[in-house]
Amino acid sequence: MLKAHDFRRRFLSLILLAWVLPPVMGLSFILFTRILTYEQILGIMLAPIEPLYIILWISFAIWFFPRYVQPLQRWLEQRDMQAAPEVLRRMQHFPLLFWGIFLVYLSLAPSTVLVSAEIFTDFVAQPVDWFRIHLVALIVSIIVGLPIFFKILDLFGQSLGDIALTRPHVTIKAKVFLIGALVPLLIDTMLVQYYWTRTGFFTTETFFVWLMLEFLAIAGSLIFMQSIGQSLAPLRNMLGHSKDGTSPDQPALLPMSTDELGVLTTEYRQLLNELRIHNDFLTMNNRLLRSASQIDELPMLLDSIVDLCREAIDDDMSFLILKDENSEELLGVAQTGCSYNPEGYFRLAMHETSIAVWAFNEGKTAAIDNTAQDPRVSKRMNEKFEIKSAIAAPLRSDDTTIGVLMSVNRKQYRHYTQREITLIEGLAREAMLAISTTRLKVQRRQAEQALRRHHEELEKRVIERTRELESFSYSVSHDLRAPLRAIDGYSHALLEDCHDQLDDEGRNFLERISLNAVRMAVLIDDLLDLSRIGRAEMKTGPAKPGEMADKIMLALQETRPEGRPVKFDNQVDITVQADKRLLYVALENLLNNAWKYSGNEPDAEITFGTQTEDGKTIFYIRDNGVGFDMAYADKLFGAFQRLHRHDEFEGTGIGLATVARIIQRHGGSIWAEAETGKGATFYFTLGAQ
Repeated sequence: MLKAHDFRRRFLSLILLAWVLPPVMGLSFILFTRILTYEQILGIMLAPIEPLYIILWISFAIWFFPRYVQPLQRWLEQRDMQAAPEVLRRMQHFPLLFWGIFLVYLSLAPSTVLVSAEIFTDFVAQPVDWFRIHLVALIVSIIVGLPIFFKILDLFGQSLGDIALTRPHVTIKAKVFLIGALVPLLIDTMLVQYYWTRTGFFTTETFFVWLMLEFLAIAGSLIFMQSIGQSLAPLRNMLGHSKDGTSPDQPALLPMSTDELGVLTTEYRQLLNELRIHNDFLTMNNRLLRSASQIDELPMLLDSIVDLCREAIDDDMSFLILKDENSEELLGVAQTGCSYNPEGYFRLAMHETSIAVWAFNEGKTAAIDNTAQDPRVSKRMNEKFEIKSAIAAPLRSDDTTIGVLMSVNRKQYRHYTQREITLIEGLAREAMLAISTTRLKVQRRQAEQALRRHHEELEKRVIERTRELESFSYSVSHDLRAPLRAIDGYSHALLEDCHDQLDDEGRNFLERISLNAVRMAVLIDDLLDLSRIGRAEMKTGPAKPGEMADKIMLALQETRPEGRPVKFDNQVDITVQADKRLLYVALENLLNNAWKYSGNEPDAEITFGTQTEDGKTIFYIRDNGVGFDMAYADKLFGAFQRLHRHDEFEGTGIGLATVARIIQRHGGSIWAEAETGKGATFYFTLGAQ
């Protein structure tokens, strides 16, 4: 788009040219044809009348026209859309205003020339001279003015930008007539003037012959204009109907000429047809997507697809036919006028002759104008539905075909155009995606319901097992402890009351009974602790394992008042998220094991530290005690599993099982590395930190 200063400069140049060039050309032609001599022309230009006349008109044009187009200049400077109506109004009135002022200027100019010639020269004007000079002025004005006028219109066109032009200033027909017909006729008139002057032969008969030829030429130009108008008529009519809100295909966009405009009309019609197909497909697609997003149940979606297909193809009936997953058959599960039927309104064997079977197997669209003449048509289905024309498209995506979308006409034979074929193929493709998506939704919902039922069943079983475990714990706590206390009590009583009556072997047996009763009570307590840890509620918060380890080791040292040389290296000084109580129990069991199994070492060492692998913090507790054989490492964390004899190291075999349960509840893992006689290292993590 032009800048404001460029527009003003070019506009002023064209206006100045329009008012200066005609006098120069007109007087030059008059001199050339010898209507006036050189001395007479010089006398006219040296006299005040003609120069003053030209200067006044040029001054007026330079003053008036730039002010008239000021709204357009302001538009170029500010781009204010509110000024657009005034800009269009000024531009639409410009042709009439320009030619009105221009023709007045040139129609009065011959009179000033003749008056100046008679006053200031020896020229005596005859009536024919008045006619000839006015004719020259008219011809010159049109020949010179038309190109300049069209240049001004082109300048307006370059300046419009995004202002919508509502109607043309000058039609193509007018341009063709003015430039292609009128200008040559005027040039021919100038040649006649030249012949007239040079030969002096121009009779009344010659005048009428010339005038008749001019009329014939104008008539031929009008016929040519009519032909151009006929070529433009389809496009003009289409635009007229579109403005009125009528459908663009009424009337049909048909070419009315065999020239370039006819070809352009044909190509434009093809483009419009493609746009209509695309628009129809987008409309159907949007409606189908809305249906798929709003409909959870597959039956309602299939009914919606059938309705959309019948509406898009404009047939009597539509069918949605899906492949039966349990048999080699196609089922007509939905059709116009009938709701979804999972059992199918009809069945088609995969080897049966049928349009739907052919479209399914071939993966192609079948469009049949006359079903009576096509071998792919099923006679059984044709008799049942009285089908005359049919079109079927496979519901296909990549290499998967799940069914067929079909539309039929039962009233009359019809030809399915490329528009209908494209629509049903696009609708079938989108229907395939919508059906697959809806099936996945249904399957996911069923899976969620099954998972919910499974969770409910698991919760129910957990509650039942918890109650059983609580009942078992109660029994252990009350029912088993009483007999153990009785065994221990009677053993002590028997030793005290019958000590002298028993020999050494009998007293040994009673002491063993009492000792095993006590050991059995300890096992019961450890088993109950393990059970409670598995059922205890987790209360996660900040915890400091290093401080816990110091407290545990201090307590172990206090169990040996006489002292024991154990070097404890605590390298842990971090805070973790864990259940403090459970973490304390785990560390207590691990450190107690390290203390116990390093008891025979004169220089016992226990280390509590961390290491990092793959961004995870791994805790470890290492001792230099007796260690164990890694071949039996899988027994470490099982309840009542021991790798050493009871007479070597005391314990119940529950401690490491308790540690493993605590670590698992924190989302971590535990493992060990050891070598007989060279100590053991226990590693554990606490899940995501």
